[in-house]
Amino acid sequence: MSRTERIFKYPLKIVDRQIVNIPSPAIILSVIEQNDQPVLYARTFDDAKEHVSYEILIFGTGQPITWELRDFTYLGTVSTYSGKLIWHIFYRPI
Repeated sequence: MSRTERIFKYPLKIVDRQIVNIPSPAIILSVIEQNDQPVLYARTFDDAKEHVSYEILIFGTGQPITWELRDFTYLGTVSTYSGKLIWHIFYRPI
């Protein structure tokens, strides 16, 4: 029987640091704004039994970068509130 692969969305909070659990194996695809909230998209299997935790960091433009970014991958930049606030998003598996 073949497995079904799908793309799922994971809403993010606009906070400095958060943990998101995604079924494994997964491929992080992108981040966009939806209803003034960043949303992460990942490709994974809907029957996955294991999960991977990802640490997500979000920085506003001009905000001090208070975390070491060496092990993080840049995911994207999104704007909220009609472009008034701009967020830069990074992730890493933990």
